[in-house]
Amino acid sequence: MVDSINAFRIFGPLEIILQGEIISIESGKLRTLLAALLLDAGSVVGSDRLIDWLWDDHQPANPRGALHTYIRRLRQLLDDPKMLSTVSSGYRLNLGTAVLDLQQFRRLVRGAEETADPQAQAKLLTDALAI
Repeated sequence: MVDSINAFRIFGPLEIILQGEIISIESGKLRTLLAALLLDAGSVVGSDRLIDWLWDDHQPANPRGALHTYIRRLRQLLDDPKMLSTVSSGYRLNLGTAVLDLQQFRRLVRGAEETADPQAQAKLLTDALAI
């Protein structure tokens, strides 16, 4: 059963969960774009960096135009105009209240690093690995 909260999962298969429904991402390029934005969620990811992620050395004739097409498709998939912002140098994925498993993992590991209690550390790290 999937929770009704919005979530993104990048550990294991890349998944988007919106309104409790798992959204399928068929396109490899679209998955790559989303993963690149999720790794730096809340921060601006430059267009040039995204182009490198998507095409490396085999760029299309108009890489910026192709990037815009994939951004538009991702926006349609997310169905929330506020979630993916365009800024002068690139794009920012604004998760809002959505949960990202990577952020949960990092938070648990950070908590384990900050506690001196070995049992609490073990619990936090076990929870992190369960993600």
